[in-house]
Amino acid sequence: MFLNTVGVTDKFVRVSLSKKRDSGVALPNNRGRHIPKNKLPETVRMSMISHISSFPVYDSHCSRARSNRKYLGPKLNINLMYKLYVEKCKTDDIEQSVIAKEWLYRKIFNKRV
Repeated sequence: MFLNTVGVTDKFVRVSLSKKRDSGVALPNNRGRHIPKNKLPETVRMSMISHISSFPVYDSHCSRARSNRKYLGPKLNINLMYKLYVEKCKTDDIEQSVIAKEWLYRKIFNKRV
């Protein structure tokens, strides 16, 4: 009756009791307290930002007063910029596993520009 009233399972109660300390307080939750295995180092992120910042940007000619958004030149796009980024990483002898994927490059580009 207790479990149905509170709306928990017997496993929840057992685990909670097993995590209880002598003081009566449960141990802290450890979810999310480790560094993800697939997280790129901050140096890689900063190298992408500096690479994106190295390209010239332009103001829009028609909405300059309403927006401060910047635009790429007519012969430049994100795909070309990413290919140039990969070439630069290869000439700098950076490991293939550390080079960021295109989706991350695009995400950083859209947030930073």
